[in-house]
Amino acid sequence: QFLGEVPEKTMAATLVECGFGGLKGRFLLLAGLLVIFDLLTSSIRKATTILPINRDYGHNSELLPDFSFNLTDVDVDDIECSDYVSRTSGNQTAADDETETPSSLVFDPSLGFQSKDGSHVPRKEVIGLAQDTIRGFLKPLVRPNKPVALINLHIQSNVGDTALMSAELQLLRDLGVTQDQLVVNTTVPPFTGMIGWGTMFKLKNTVNAQGGTVLFAAGGNMGTIYWANQRIYNLVVKMVPNARVIHLPQSLVVKDMHKFNQTTGNIYRNHPDLHIFMRDKSSFDIATQLQLSPNTKLCPDLAFYLGDLSHRIRNNPAYLNSKSILWMKRADAETPKVSAEQQRALASGGASGNSNGNGGNPHLKDLIGPTDWRGKNCPKAGPLREHANSALRHAATKELYYEAELQRGSELLGQGAVVMTDRLHGQILSYLLGLPVVVLRDKTYKGKHFFDTWTHVSLSDTKYANTTSVAFATAHAMLECVV
Repeated sequence: QFLGEVPEKTMAATLVECGFGGLKGRFLLLAGLLVIFDLLTSSIRKATTILPINRDYGHNSELLPDFSFNLTDVDVDDIECSDYVSRTSGNQTAADDETETPSSLVFDPSLGFQSKDGSHVPRKEVIGLAQDTIRGFLKPLVRPNKPVALINLHIQSNVGDTALMSAELQLLRDLGVTQDQLVVNTTVPPFTGMIGWGTMFKLKNTVNAQGGTVLFAAGGNMGTIYWANQRIYNLVVKMVPNARVIHLPQSLVVKDMHKFNQTTGNIYRNHPDLHIFMRDKSSFDIATQLQLSPNTKLCPDLAFYLGDLSHRIRNNPAYLNSKSILWMKRADAETPKVSAEQQRALASGGASGNSNGNGGNPHLKDLIGPTDWRGKNCPKAGPLREHANSALRHAATKELYYEAELQRGSELLGQGAVVMTDRLHGQILSYLLGLPVVVLRDKTYKGKHFFDTWTHVSLSDTKYANTTSVAFATAHAMLECVV
């Protein structure tokens, strides 16, 4: 795209002139390519050795599913059913739900959302304040009438990622960014750690030259856990010293603080106009400790900008009639997988409802799962994703893809009357959909850190559990409140 078309004869002649003509030249060219490939794979192998994920699940036994529990033996936090909302009306089930009471919700810039009197805060209040906080932070930062670049690193069938991308486009519209301003709206394959020539050319010669704004996609890929994503961030920050660079709300996970500080830290501190938004207190504390930027703030996850999504499942018969607990469990490197033995326990005591099977537990009859939303299981989004490198460059196609994935995720979560999950956006979308949710931690603690920072204020219908047995017991107690 950047160099333009090169005639075939000219290319062939150039190869000959450079000594790559004939059999010997082709051999040398092949050898050179093999050396480059070895260097690239070597750097990948070295980078992956610093991942803060302990893949030995034996050291993370508390994350493994435990099906031996008895509900009567597990203590759960008090759950106030009057704080729940009706599945059909969306109103609180308490008799005095129409009484206006002053909100106890406040935003602490270093802690997140807090309840002034320790009482339950309804979700609609939390969602509204989250939207206002996001808009309030970003509206003054996007430079008016200047070019904008949106660098997205998500190109997979993962509902959490596409929810973020949908929220980004909605936010840009609300901030008044036009299609003419949005000169770069690209989806970068993050595993390469590189961006295309065409994107680089626009970043340097349009966005940077005119003092525009670069927006890095929201997500959970800053730090050393996804090294290739961080490499792209570092590359772009160095490339646009005259532009304003904004990290949309992110999680930051760092294992080797010294190495990260000497690489990313130095690059970030040298940029004169870098703004970083962290989506949980733990990430915020790390970023401020490293002094990555004086413009570092705590901000809710961008998916909150989608607003109340309860309308997506309000008329869904599967949701209205559900008496089940949906268990959404990560199926990737950030959490242990369910073993064959545990799968047999689920089959004998779970979905089948057979309490007399091998190791079966009668309480599992109410369970759907474990399941995950990552994969090519969306008939509408799947074909679009297959042509992502070309078709997703068009705004209309992006909108269709994001909408199809968001609906897929909503319908999946809506199979349960209660959700338990270790996926961060499983937690957030359940929250936006109005589903009671029990949060389990993943290996990086993203879900727990987010719960502790924001959603914990809805203390009756949003809970954290440090073991699966507590999660099941809590979810069963929540089922009693769902009407």
